[in-house]
Amino acid sequence: MAERLADAAVNEDGCGWSQTRRVAPNSCPRVLTREPPGPRRGMEEEKMDENEWGYHGEGNKSLVVAHAQRCVVLRFLKFPPNRKKTSEEILQHLQDIVDFGKNVMKEFFGENCVHCGEVVQLPLEFVKQLCLKIQSERPESRCDKDLDTLSGYAMCLPNLTRLQTYCIAEHRPILCVEIKPKCGFIPFSSSVTHEMKHKVCRYCMHQHLKVATGKWKQISEYCPLDLFSGNKQRMHFALKSLLQESQNNLKIFKVQMLDLLDIEGLYPLYNRVEQYLEEFPEERKMLQIDGPYDEAFYQKLLDLSTEDDGSVAFALTKNVLAQYDYVQQYRVAMTAKDCSIMIALSPCLQDASSDRRLVVPSSRSRLAFSVSVLDLDLKPYESIPHQYKLDAKIVNYYAKTVHAKDDTVMSTRFKESEDCTLVLHKV
Repeated sequence: MAERLADAAVNEDGCGWSQTRRVAPNSCPRVLTREPPGPRRGMEEEKMDENEWGYHGEGNKSLVVAHAQRCVVLRFLKFPPNRKKTSEEILQHLQDIVDFGKNVMKEFFGENCVHCGEVVQLPLEFVKQLCLKIQSERPESRCDKDLDTLSGYAMCLPNLTRLQTYCIAEHRPILCVEIKPKCGFIPFSSSVTHEMKHKVCRYCMHQHLKVATGKWKQISEYCPLDLFSGNKQRMHFALKSLLQESQNNLKIFKVQMLDLLDIEGLYPLYNRVEQYLEEFPEERKMLQIDGPYDEAFYQKLLDLSTEDDGSVAFALTKNVLAQYDYVQQYRVAMTAKDCSIMIALSPCLQDASSDRRLVVPSSRSRLAFSVSVLDLDLKPYESIPHQYKLDAKIVNYYAKTVHAKDDTVMSTRFKESEDCTLVLHKV
């Protein structure tokens, strides 16, 4: 499967367990879920056999294997050879992913789209044999990092390329489409200093820099403002552009507004928090920089709505703790902007589904479907300086090499950009 699935903070079906389940050497991890009526998802107790699992895909941070018959996958973390982590650190990292999905992202996207996974502990011998089995299938470009075979910890998740209404792999043909829509609005914050950012979306500007640095061969005509415009013609053009030049924004297999300040307004707050932590390093845990991502963490995201206008009043009323909450909001917003949407479709019998919400009528037959949101790992706090520098690099390159050459470069497609704001509301 496509590598973006491997980095997804996709979590198993609506649970979010708080404890890790240990799997006996002769058994298979069993996922217990709060399920609606119908076929039971999960993995029955049975011997763990690496031959029943196959390579599914990997990203920069993790690798995924899929069960041959059951609609489940195992997600393992990856590390450079010289940067091993302890079993306790790996366990905490995986549990943070589960908690963040359950307590934060599910509140924004809804429990039907965000699946909370379970951390399981697997027999070490099974993990080692599995690693040997799939090694030849891994892309050479991804082999600079090794699969974690020492801790035995992994996440057990639903296979999102399958319909999420069934446990066992169906024999019906399934079409799965993964779309990475990116940010669908123009920043409106007064902290933005580059006027170009009020006219051209970041994705389109970034395209020019990526082509210049050799990441992609040609610029994609896809614009997220088109996809989120609500205009059928523009939405059709966006999907057609994805098909013509998909890059990593489209794969096919046989907001609550959180970033009110933009990175330019956020970065000064980040610096204030850093100065505070230098003086009071013991406060890092209290600020929940590294978790826990619980309900209190989510509630703080909802309590802030005032933008830093540079006034004395803001400085007096918004102390460093509140400023850090803005930093947290930005991390969550960046996570949402970089998410992927997985849509699985399959023909169904006329009387196969009693839930019409899960069926799309078409001219020839009905299609059963499931929709999931993935790639929801919380963006690292330490990445904010990089994001600030990258933002400036993108805008400056676009202004110098594109806008300077042709002052009429602005497409008519952007005239409606002010109507394309994507707002995430609590579901």
